[in-house]
Amino acid sequence: MTQDVIKDLQKDAPSAFHEQMLQESLALVKRSRSKMSDAYGDWDRQDEVYRGERMPDKEDQRQAEKDKPVKMVVPHTYAQVNTFTATLFLLFKQNPRFFALRPTGSEDYGRKNEDSELVLEQNLEYNGLNRILFQHLLDCARFGPAPLEVGWTRDVRHIQVENTVVTPVDGVSVTSLGGSRWEEVVKYEGNLVRNVSPYRWFPDTNYPMVEFQKGEFCAAEEEYSMSRLRSLETAGEVAGVDKIPPFHAETLRARGMSRLSYTVNDTYRAGFGANNSGCPVTVTKLQRWIVPSKYEIDGKEKLGPEEFPVLYHVWYANDSRLIRCEPCSWWHNEFGWTLSQFTPDMHRTITLGLADLIYRLQEVISWFINSHITSVRRVMNNRLIVNPSTVETKSLDGEGDIYIRKGVGMAIPPERLVGQLRVQDVTAGHMGDVELISRIMQVVTGVNDMAQGQFNTGRRSATEARNVAGGAAGRMKMHAHLVWETGLGRLGRLMLSNVRQALSYDSFAAIVGEAEDTQQRHAAFRGTPQEVARGADYFMFDSTFAAEHGYVAQSLQELLISAMSNPQVMQMWDLDPRALMEEIQRLRGLGPMNRFSLSKRVEAGKAAALPPVVMPNPGVAGA
Repeated sequence: MTQDVIKDLQKDAPSAFHEQMLQESLALVKRSRSKMSDAYGDWDRQDEVYRGERMPDKEDQRQAEKDKPVKMVVPHTYAQVNTFTATLFLLFKQNPRFFALRPTGSEDYGRKNEDSELVLEQNLEYNGLNRILFQHLLDCARFGPAPLEVGWTRDVRHIQVENTVVTPVDGVSVTSLGGSRWEEVVKYEGNLVRNVSPYRWFPDTNYPMVEFQKGEFCAAEEEYSMSRLRSLETAGEVAGVDKIPPFHAETLRARGMSRLSYTVNDTYRAGFGANNSGCPVTVTKLQRWIVPSKYEIDGKEKLGPEEFPVLYHVWYANDSRLIRCEPCSWWHNEFGWTLSQFTPDMHRTITLGLADLIYRLQEVISWFINSHITSVRRVMNNRLIVNPSTVETKSLDGEGDIYIRKGVGMAIPPERLVGQLRVQDVTAGHMGDVELISRIMQVVTGVNDMAQGQFNTGRRSATEARNVAGGAAGRMKMHAHLVWETGLGRLGRLMLSNVRQALSYDSFAAIVGEAEDTQQRHAAFRGTPQEVARGADYFMFDSTFAAEHGYVAQSLQELLISAMSNPQVMQMWDLDPRALMEEIQRLRGLGPMNRFSLSKRVEAGKAAALPPVVMPNPGVAGA
C-alpha cells in the first residue's frame, strides 16, 4: 500500500471512501453468506457421519452405564472418503515433482522449465504440501467444494548475531567479539498457500461455484493473532491494527449464520480484552472488481480515470475496521483462490460431495447394524417366567445363579419352577442386507473393492486382472482430472505467475544454485509482464496408477531386450537404449541411472583427493 493509504487507515475516523468501501464489502459478504449457509447443515451432518459421531439417547446412556455396546455410526462413509482421498493423494504425489511443466514452444526447452519446477517445488515444501493436499482432497470428498488460497509473502525474521571487531595488535589484525546486534534475515520469499474451509469462503453466488471467477467478488475469512497483524503492519501490508475494535456479540449476531472457532453461543470466550489480546481477530479478505471511472465516492468524486475493471484488495477486521484497501498488482489478474469440486456442475450453485451422495445409504446401513445389535442383546438376555413364591426374585436382577426359597419350592423340580421364553431374532438377515447396500454404495461412488486393494474371489489371468483394475480406476481418474483441472492445475499457474513476477534474484539463486549463468537464467525465468499475463505455461498431469506404471515398464523392457538383440532394428527405429532404461527405472520408482555412473564417481573422488583403492592380491596368503 502507498503511504497515503496507510496514513488514512491509521486515522481514528475512516475517510468517506474507506467507510463506503467497508459497508459495501460487508453487504457483499453477507449476501454470499446467506446463500452459502444453506449448505452448513448438510456439511455438519456429513462431517459427523464421517467422524462417526452421534448424540446418545436414553437407551444408549443406560447401556453405557452397564458397560454394554451402544448404537453407532457404521464407518462406511469414513472408508469411502479415505479411500478416495488416499487414491488421489498417491496419484498426485507419485512423480518426483508435483508440478511438471509441459513445453509449448522452443523457448520452454532447457533450463527455464527446470528452474520453474524447482522454484515451485521449494514453495510447496515450505507451505507443507502433504498436509495441504490431504486436507484439500478430504474436504472435496466430505463437503464437495474445497477452496485453496494463494498469495504472496516475504517472511522476514530478526536474529541476534555477534558483532566482530577487528583491531591491529603489533601489526597483526586480531578479530574479537564485541557484543551482539539484531539482523534482518529473509527466511522465505514466495507463494503462500492455505487451505480455506468452505464454511469461510464466500464467492459471488450469482454464479455456480465452478464459474466463481466470473463473479464480481470473492472473499474468505481467517483468524489472525494481534502479533501476526502487527508483523504485517510493519511490512506495510495492513494499517490501523491498533484501532481495531472488539468483536461484540451484537456484531456477530448481525452476520446471521457464521462459523467462528472461538465463539460459544454467539459470545466470545472469557479473556477477550479491549485490545483484542485475549482472542484472535477475524479478518475478512475480499477481492472485488471496480471500474474506477464509474465508482462514485459519496455520490460525488470518482475513484479514478480508469474505464476498465480493476481488481481491488479489501481487508476488514471484526466487521468494523478497514485495514487494507488497494488495487491488486498481480499480473495474472484473477481472484487469488482456486476451487476443486467432487462433482463440478454448472446447474448447481453449491455442488455435492461424496459423503452427501451416500448419506441415505449410510443411514440404512447404520440402522440395520444397530437394530441387529439391539435384537441380539434382547435374545441373549434371560426371558424367564417364575413363581415369586418359590423363587427369590432379587436373584434375577443380575447374571448369576437363581435362588429357590426354602420350604416352598424345595420339593418341586427346578424345570417347573423357572420357565424360559422362546425369543426369535427377526434381524438375522440384516447382515446380508448390509452387504447388498454396501455394494450399491460402491456402484454409486466408484470407490469399490478394487480401489480399496481387495480382489474379489475367483481366478483371473494377469491380463484380466489388469483390465479389471483399469476399469475400477476409471471413475477415480475422472475425479482426479477434474480436481486437477479446476483446482490444483490452476493453483500451479497462479503460483508460477507470482514467482515470475516478484521473486528476487537472491531467492532465485538460493533455490537453483549460484553459477555463471544464474543471472541469465533469472532473466529468462522472469520474462516480460506480457508473457506472464498470457499464462502460456501448462502443467502435465500423469494419471497413470502405480500398477499401470509397472505394466508399461515391463512392455518397454521387452522392447529394449528385443531391440538390443538386433542392432539393425535399434538403428532402424532410432532408439536410444540409455533413454529407454532411464524411463523403465523411472516408471518403477528407482530414480535416475546417472547416480550409478562410474565416470562421475571417479571424478568426484579425484576432486575430493581420495586415496587410491588398493585391491587385494589373491596370491598373498590371508588377502
